[in-house]
Amino acid sequence: MKEKKIVTKTLNQILTFLFIFFLSTQLGKHFFSSFSYLSGIKVDYLAPTIYLTDIIAFLIILLNIKTLTKYLKKKEVLIFITLGLINTFFALSKPVALYYWLKISEWLLLFLIFKKVKVKKISYWNAFLFGTIIQVFLVTVQFINQKAIQGVFYFLGERFFNPSTPAIAKITINGSQFIRPYGTFSHPNSMAGFYLLIGIIALIYSKKLLFYLSFLLILISFSKLAIFTFGIIFFIYQFKRFNWKKNCLICWLAKLTLVLSLSLIFLSPLGDPTSLIKRLSLLKTSLLIINHHLLLGTGLGNYLIAQNNYSSSFLFLEYQPVHNIFLLGLAELGIIISLIFGERIFLFIKKYWSTSSLFRYLTIAILITGSFDHYWLTLQQNFLLLAVILPLAIAPHQSKTGSDVV
Repeated sequence: MKEKKIVTKTLNQILTFLFIFFLSTQLGKHFFSSFSYLSGIKVDYLAPTIYLTDIIAFLIILLNIKTLTKYLKKKEVLIFITLGLINTFFALSKPVALYYWLKISEWLLLFLIFKKVKVKKISYWNAFLFGTIIQVFLVTVQFINQKAIQGVFYFLGERFFNPSTPAIAKITINGSQFIRPYGTFSHPNSMAGFYLLIGIIALIYSKKLLFYLSFLLILISFSKLAIFTFGIIFFIYQFKRFNWKKNCLICWLAKLTLVLSLSLIFLSPLGDPTSLIKRLSLLKTSLLIINHHLLLGTGLGNYLIAQNNYSSSFLFLEYQPVHNIFLLGLAELGIIISLIFGERIFLFIKKYWSTSSLFRYLTIAILITGSFDHYWLTLQQNFLLLAVILPLAIAPHQSKTGSDVV
């Protein structure tokens, strides 16, 4: 019995390390079917996909099934299943809705498991660090060469792109256009949001190298929203921790000046000049969809199917969800299920808001970025990151702040 526990513990540690290490990758197999096409075009969002991280997650869940049993017996599970079945039954595409409800189930199970992980374990932080180092190398080479590298990075989920790739994200510096690096993500903004949260947790836990590398990735993504959000949170964190009697004022001002100056420099290049117009167009369409599917929603993951009924003056825009997780959730779930979930989320935030500074910073970051983008709900890396990061923020010892990292 003792040997079995040791083996289980060792496997848990190995799988946890691998899961976190590969969390920033998107190697996966898409299964396209008739419901995965819109106007004859394949849409990744509508294709059930098995990622490498899903396989590792399944093994972690299987290994911790006894721990999860006590949670699965609660009445909330029955309510969750009932809501999922109702939403799926009335969905525009039942297979798509079923797939996304399974993804939410995966997220919840991982969240419960990661609540048990001891944050201070070196392997936990090394997994984040090693994955980030690889990402920094890839992003740097992509930006220098202005194209995807491929090779071994293909197996980490790097998608092929070059200057002629349609709808590729670009930035204008001194009149010249440059491709924004993607890393192993589907968009630079997604990468920026991912490392925004990792940067925050590295800041609080005083993981210096991880903090610096995460900040670098946020900057080189040229994501104005992530850079702005990080700058605001860094300023609040430093201001609240500063002791006017004990700390060096000049040193404190130097730290703020360095981070905020770098943020301003990387905020200055021009991005897509039509970005705001596109986002407003998507927002207007989302309100029409919500109005048409107010009660029961389009079905989880079915937003794009509904949006396909509305024309767009921008090429490929109809294949992008509204850049707001709250409107997206309301459109897909409908007002009844949204209110039920909304209440649970509100109570969750209320419970931990006053007990954990890390939780407050992460919540602020998610709320700000989620108001102007959709990746927290729609993209594998960002979605599963929340299942790992949020348990860290609600652990009992999270109310303590680490030493300064800058």
